Amino acid sequence: MNWINQATSLQCSATLRTPGLLDRMRAEKFDAAFSEAIDMCGFGIFHLVGIKSYALMMSASTTEGSFDITGAPTAPSYVPGTMADFGERMTFLQRVTNTITL
Repeated sequence: MNWINQATSLQCSATLRTPGLLDRMRAEKFDAAFSEAIDMCGFGIFHLVGIKSYALMMSASTTEGSFDITGAPTAPSYVPGTMADFGERMTFLQRVTNTITL
């Protein structure tokens, strides 16, 4: 994952260095904006531009971490974790393990 962090950081820096970009965005007076969850740069740009209403989008499948970020409910007692080795039908011990580890 470190290479993803490096790539998104470089991309964000390049975007912020684009001459006049933030001024052009401010001039548009956007009411709202959307940004991808995998790269938080958009939310920083929204702050710099003064966009107060924004939403998080997720183009990939959800993971336990994304449930924490969005506040979406999760059911680890009967839904196996994304990275778990458990199948659809978990034993009682697997359910307990899944609930504790998530």
